[in-house]
Amino acid sequence: MRRSLIIPLWLLFSAVALGQPIYFDGLYGDVANGQGLGKHSTIEYENGYLSWGTSFGNMKPYLLLVDTSGELLYDVYPDLPDSVSYQCGQIEQLSDSVFIGLCFRRETWVPSTEQGDYCLIRFKATGEIISEWVYGYSDRIDIPQHFIHTSDGGYHISGQTQYPQQSDGQLYAVKIDSMGTVQWEEEYGGSQYESGASGLQTPDGGFMLLGWTRSYGAGQRDFYLVKTDAQGNELWHETYGTNREEIGASIIRLHDGNYLLTGSGSHPSGSGSIAKVYKIDPEGNVIWAQTYTYQSNTGHNFHKTIETWNGDLVSVGMTNLLSNAGYLVKTDSLGEVIWQREYDKNENTDLFYSVLATDDGGFLLSGQAINETTNSQDAWLLKVDSIGCPYPNCTVGIDEQERTVLVDVWPNPCTDVLNIEAADRSATIEMTVTDMSGRAVTTPDPSLQRGEPLRMDVSCWPSGVYILKGMDEKGRSCSVKVVKQ
Repeated sequence: MRRSLIIPLWLLFSAVALGQPIYFDGLYGDVANGQGLGKHSTIEYENGYLSWGTSFGNMKPYLLLVDTSGELLYDVYPDLPDSVSYQCGQIEQLSDSVFIGLCFRRETWVPSTEQGDYCLIRFKATGEIISEWVYGYSDRIDIPQHFIHTSDGGYHISGQTQYPQQSDGQLYAVKIDSMGTVQWEEEYGGSQYESGASGLQTPDGGFMLLGWTRSYGAGQRDFYLVKTDAQGNELWHETYGTNREEIGASIIRLHDGNYLLTGSGSHPSGSGSIAKVYKIDPEGNVIWAQTYTYQSNTGHNFHKTIETWNGDLVSVGMTNLLSNAGYLVKTDSLGEVIWQREYDKNENTDLFYSVLATDDGGFLLSGQAINETTNSQDAWLLKVDSIGCPYPNCTVGIDEQERTVLVDVWPNPCTDVLNIEAADRSATIEMTVTDMSGRAVTTPDPSLQRGEPLRMDVSCWPSGVYILKGMDEKGRSCSVKVVKQ
């Protein structure tokens, strides 16, 4: 079984086309006014990235654009009423210059415990408002979490409707047409709390909605999946979990026609949490389930997973040891870890909400972290390469936990022969060879024996960058970038 970097007991050897990955690590917010940016989402736009969220300073939508190197090009507050507060997150592009964003909307004079609405705002890249559509009940708190641009040109919004006087809530969905007119609305759940977190449209025109439930399942909260027809009528629902807490966060449809559910659950020890993923078929049957932890951290969750072109899975979220840190995991199509990393921006709350695959083979991680200069919670955009490195040559033949040199590699760059030798000649280091996605390449598995250098014939390797990774018998891991000319 293949295992991961840091956790793994295998050494991975990776090959990619020679190229220059882009790296940047930036915090973004209204620095002039000390107003940070909260939960947000980021999409690719022209030659950069566009983020949509909320300024904590004035609870208004906040839009910012950075270029591919992370330099801020502009930021803007769309012109909206001062008498309304917004908490915004998801953004989608509708055309070359028109976007739509999801927000929770509340009149400022109404207590947040009494009323709030779903809101979709259409706007231009400059922040100019085109239209604002509001949905919900005047006597409830309607909290949107996700929307879909549907195949008929309309939209489907899902989240939770809460009944303030009844200590109850339901998964609440609203379907609207392309002009913003409500076509139908439905609630799903039992006698206790339910909430929606993510959704998608299925090939039959219906919907799959993921969230959590207290009414059904094994106990406490469980992943809650509702399948509906095109009119929102429930066809079936399923729960996934144990008698502890499990919370569904996102659902995606995979290339093979199955679905992936991402979220978190209570750790079996009863302390902290673990990241959880379920792969299911279109009828809701579990194909496989996996859990993920990083080193000795006690808190883990996933907010979002994407599928890469070759079927691998990339998930982002948060870990928690001494402080919260951003968490990134790459697995194969069976959920087996290829590598995983955490990123601690500072000693405060750091986390990722979403991830984008980029043209250079790397990933853009979008989340939030504390700006220690302004003491505000800002948008955090981190651009890493194809193995999760946040800067060039971050894996240089050392154990990432103990910073101990494990292997020497020469010559580098190489042409015909690559020599590999254990720095500690009393150690044995296991190695194997995979491509950049973790797949094995047609090279024999090398192994460094005690005191015996390994001489590898690399003359048949395509020119490019290779990543040599390994682990010794003490469980220390290492990685080395090698250039084949």
